[in-house]
Amino acid sequence: MIQENLALSLRIFFLIILQIVVFNNLNFFGIANPCFYMLYIILHRFNYKQINFMLTSFFIGLILDILTQTAGSFTLSTLIISFIRPVIINFSFGIHSDQISILSMNIRFKNKLTFILIIVFIHQFIMSFVEYFNFQMFYTILKYTLINTIFTSIILIGSLSFFNKK
Repeated sequence: MIQENLALSLRIFFLIILQIVVFNNLNFFGIANPCFYMLYIILHRFNYKQINFMLTSFFIGLILDILTQTAGSFTLSTLIISFIRPVIINFSFGIHSDQISILSMNIRFKNKLTFILIIVFIHQFIMSFVEYFNFQMFYTILKYTLINTIFTSIILIGSLSFFNKK
C-alpha cells in the first residue's frame, strides 16, 4: 500500500512538472494548449475509492492553478471530471468500474477513444468556460474547446500507445 501511494505520488509530481515546464509552453496556432496531466485521470485505477481520487484530482488542479496563476479553472475542471468519471466509464466501456485500469483492459480502441474524447471535451469546456465566464463568448469557448480537445486527445492517445507497448 505504501509503495502504491509512493508510485502514485511520483506519477502525479512527474505529470505536474511536465505540464508546467513543457506543455504549458506549447501553443499550437496560438490557441491550443494540451493538458497532459489528464493522463492521471485517464490512467487512474477504476477500483480505488472515489473520494481519494477526487481529493487527489482537486489537489492536482489546485497546484496547477497556483503555479500557472489561473482563477481556479484547473481545479474546477479536474474536480468535476473526477466526479463524473464513473458515469463516463460506464458509458464508454459498459462496465461498472470492476476493471483495474484502461491499460489492463482487453478492449477495443473505439471504446478507449470514446472515453478519452468525452473526458477531454468536458474538461476543456469547463476550463474554457471558467476562463471566459461569458455566455456571449459561447462560440469562442466552443472553438477553443474543440481545438484543445483534438490536440490533447492526440497527445494522450500517443502517450497511451507508448505505455501499452512497454
